[in-house]
Amino acid sequence: MRAQQGPAEDRSRSSQRRARHRIVSDDPFPFRLDVYGVDVANLVQSVGGWLYDQVKAGWRIDAYIADLDDPRPLQILGVTALSLTSGTSSLDATAVAVDADFLSSDAHMHQEISSILDHGRATVVVYGASRPDVLDQQFGEMTHRLSSAASVFKTHAALAAAIPAPSTTALECFRQATGRIRQRGT
Repeated sequence: MRAQQGPAEDRSRSSQRRARHRIVSDDPFPFRLDVYGVDVANLVQSVGGWLYDQVKAGWRIDAYIADLDDPRPLQILGVTALSLTSGTSSLDATAVAVDADFLSSDAHMHQEISSILDHGRATVVVYGASRPDVLDQQFGEMTHRLSSAASVFKTHAALAAAIPAPSTTALECFRQATGRIRQRGT
């Protein structure tokens, strides 16, 4: 007959099993999303619910905004708001999201996103109402169904961003890259 193990031995074996399966990392957020946009209101309106759901799923999200006058709407969503002039750091991001209008109008951003795609460094998401002509068929249409919490937080963020009559739908649509973007002028 085998002797029964005490509670201390059970805890010890359990913690050993957990330690074998633990991912070792200095960063508590294993996934990082860098977002680039012209203004906070468009970002909140276009993909605010998706961003909130990604934060709740464990992603660290930094939003680099060209016209950052008030970071509160992004803070409500759990997103770190940074001025675009503070630099960019997508070289080690898991994914990058960029405003479609910004991608079309800013040559430097177009070059950065092209480089990211060419080297397969990150997933690229393009959000916003317009569809720039630089996007080719390699960008597939995607939808995200907002969680109930995301809908509530997006509404509060939209109010903080002074979006008149914010409407929060259950779905947000954007485009995700599966390949390269066309060079300008081709």
